[in-house]
Amino acid sequence: MIHREELKSKLKKYNYQVKEQYGDIFVKLDSTIQIKIHETEEGRVLITDKLIGYNMLTGVWCMSVKNSIVFNIVGSFLYLMLITFVTIDSDKMPISIMGLIFLVFALGWIIFWTLYYLVKIENFKTLIQIWDK
Repeated sequence: MIHREELKSKLKKYNYQVKEQYGDIFVKLDSTIQIKIHETEEGRVLITDKLIGYNMLTGVWCMSVKNSIVFNIVGSFLYLMLITFVTIDSDKMPISIMGLIFLVFALGWIIFWTLYYLVKIENFKTLIQIWDK
């Protein structure tokens, strides 16, 4: 593992916002992503991500990108069920078509931002691994 102080100085050199707390290093990639770098007693390095509030995937809720995928799938499924029940209970077909158009737009939004955050996080993890060699 790269020495903690050396890692912090390299991160600061490249304009990353770095904070150390309880032996862990926290890096703010942008206003919505925070990375936690933790070294275990065995010498393994654990890098975890967290979406901070007011992000494009979860809104005000803080969670990891992988948890946000589950969150958005469940939300999309519940929305689809709502559209289905509204369509069954009424004869208003235009409402259900608009609902499906909105669902397709929302799924595109979710896929775009999920890929954006995953690529950004994986690039950062790769950078840390390169510095560790």
